[in-house]
Amino acid sequence: MSEPLTELARFSFDWAPNLCDPAHGCDAYHRMWSLVRLIESDGALPAGAPFFTREIIAAARDGRASVLLSGAADSGVMALAVEGPSAAGLAVEVTALDRCRTPLEQARLYGAARGVPVRTIQCGLDTIPAGQEADAIIGHSILSFLPDTLRPAVFAGWAGALRPGGRVLLSQRLTPEGQSYRRTRPSEQVAKRRAELAARLDALGNCPVIAKKSEILDEAERFWAAQLAGNNVTESQINDLARDAGLVVRSIDTAPDAVSVSPYMLAHQAIKRPRCEIVLELPAV
Repeated sequence: MSEPLTELARFSFDWAPNLCDPAHGCDAYHRMWSLVRLIESDGALPAGAPFFTREIIAAARDGRASVLLSGAADSGVMALAVEGPSAAGLAVEVTALDRCRTPLEQARLYGAARGVPVRTIQCGLDTIPAGQEADAIIGHSILSFLPDTLRPAVFAGWAGALRPGGRVLLSQRLTPEGQSYRRTRPSEQVAKRRAELAARLDALGNCPVIAKKSEILDEAERFWAAQLAGNNVTESQINDLARDAGLVVRSIDTAPDAVSVSPYMLAHQAIKRPRCEIVLELPAV
């Protein structure tokens, strides 16, 4: 099994302008994430594949795992949920949840291409329907997109969507206590990233034709200039939010060192905050 990223990148580039809600301002983000990931890093998955594989297998029952994807930039988070566990012989069923239709449609197409059962729910993470009975909920860098005011409802929604004994699995950069994280996108950094992408396109030469080079570069620049995340997330916040939602913090561990392959990150941002792998559990009755 492998993520059909070339086809999904073409889909999101073509369809995000129609599927993304203009009020959310996410069309450039969802239009370009898969394509930049494909061109720049040959489709490398988001950080944490060994962590998610290990923990999803641990949360499974009778060789099966029901996994809820709590937000996604593209199909990469779904790949984290299904590629490793499926290779280990686990049958994975996916519920993809996001407020935007573009990543939901990518998840549906990915499942159709690879024979993975996929349900989609279009809603905000602060309004997750209860009773999903998920074995595992996974989120990748999602808390930085959420203001403090929404997070209690998100954690409560996670608790309500888990089966007793189920787990929330997060890969998240945490801001050290007492510090502040402010995302900046200087024009010179965006221009540098654009030039690097242009060189990569030239080097590929025979890459799948999706659009004119100039259109891809213009959309990439709009993508990198977008301000969609940047909220502080601290370990103490994780502990407090989990406690208030009735979740137990099983572990908050610093992730192994790895080069960032984020399509969205600019060079000067890459090592500001440690990435952590977080396990929360809903106690069994």
